[in-house]
Amino acid sequence: MLWKYMLFELKVLMTNKKHLFIALILVLFFPILFFQQSTTYTETLKDEKYEVRADYDSIVNQLPDMEENTETGVQVHESILRQLQSIGMQVWHINRDREAYIEEEYILIEEKQFVHEHNNEGIPEHFIIPESEITKDLKHIEYIDQNGLPIEQNDHTSSDFLVTALSTLTGLLFCLAVFISGNEILTYEKEHSTVMSGLPIDFFIKILVKISIHFSYIMGALTVGILLGGLTAYFKNGLGYFNYPIIYYNNGSYDAIPIYQFIFMIFLGLGAITLLLLVLSVVLNLLFKHAFANILVGTGILLLPKLFASKLSELPVLQPLMYIHLDEILTGHWAEELSKSSLDYWNAMTWFVGLSVGLLIIIYLIRKLNFYNMNFHLNQLRRIKS
Repeated sequence: MLWKYMLFELKVLMTNKKHLFIALILVLFFPILFFQQSTTYTETLKDEKYEVRADYDSIVNQLPDMEENTETGVQVHESILRQLQSIGMQVWHINRDREAYIEEEYILIEEKQFVHEHNNEGIPEHFIIPESEITKDLKHIEYIDQNGLPIEQNDHTSSDFLVTALSTLTGLLFCLAVFISGNEILTYEKEHSTVMSGLPIDFFIKILVKISIHFSYIMGALTVGILLGGLTAYFKNGLGYFNYPIIYYNNGSYDAIPIYQFIFMIFLGLGAITLLLLVLSVVLNLLFKHAFANILVGTGILLLPKLFASKLSELPVLQPLMYIHLDEILTGHWAEELSKSSLDYWNAMTWFVGLSVGLLIIIYLIRKLNFYNMNFHLNQLRRIKS
C-alpha cells in the first residue's frame, strides 16, 4: 500500500508542469552559465600580479612622505621594497619556472607576516593586508607545492567551472526554486481530490513520503545539471584539476581542501537546505492552507538578513539565516564580516538538520492538536444530539 502511494506521488510530481519547469531550470542552469562565462574575459594570475604590483607602487610612492625616523618604520619600508621585488620576479616566472615562482611566494608571505608583526607601521590603512588573507595565501601555496600542482588553472575547465556554478547557485536562487517546488506540497491534494486520499496511511507517513519524493526529484535534477555542466566544460576546455586547492573556513581557522571535496560539501549542504525548506513548506501549508503563502512567507524569512544587513552583528537571531549562502560560509566571508567564528559549514549543517527535525516535530504536534480538536467537537455534537 505504501509503495503504491509512493509511486502515485512520484507520478503526480512528474506530470506537474511546474515541477518539470523547475527541474529543467536546475539542469540547464549549468551549461547556460558555462556558455555565458566562456564568452567573458577572466583575469589570469599574471593580471592579478600586475594589479598587486600597481598597489605596491602606490604604497612605495607614499612612503617617502611619511615619517621613517623610527627603526620599525625603516624595516617596514625595506620589507615593502622586498615584497615589490618578489612580485616583479613572480610576474617573470609565471610561465617560465614554477619552482621559482613558489619560492618567491614564500618570500612574499614571510615579508607580509613581518610587516603585520610590526603593526603595519607607515602603511596606508586601505593597503593593509589582513592576517587572514596572509594565512589563506600560505595555505594555498603550501598545498600547491606539496601536491605538485600548477600555480594556476583555466577558469573554464570542468573543475573550476563547477566551483563557480555551485557558488552562484547557492543562496536565495536555489531556495526560491525549492520553495516554488514545495509551495503546494499539501494544498495540491486538497484542491485535486484523488482516490489515494482515502488510503489507510497515517498522515505523518504521507508527509514523509511527499518530502522524500520532492527531495529526490530536486536533488536528482541538480545532479543531472552538475554532470551536464561538467561534461560541457570538459569537452570545451578539459577536465582541469579536481584536487586543486580551495581555502576552507572552519571554526576560526583556514585550511586548503581539494575542489572535489568543496563540491561535495556544497552538494551535501544544498541537500540539507532542500530538506529543511521542504519541511518548512509543509508547516506553512498547514498554517496558511494557501500555496502562494509558502513562497511569500518563506522567501520573506530568508530575506530578513538582507533587509537588516547593517544590524546583523546586533541581531544574532538572524545570523543563522546566512547559512543558506554556503559558498560564503565555506570561504569564511560571513564569519569575518560579522566577527563570529561559529558561522562555519559544520555549524550550518547542524542547524539545517536540527531545524528539520524540530519542524517535523511541530508538524506531528499540529496534526495531533487538530485530531484532538476534531474529536472534541464531535463529542460536543453527540452530546447536543443526545
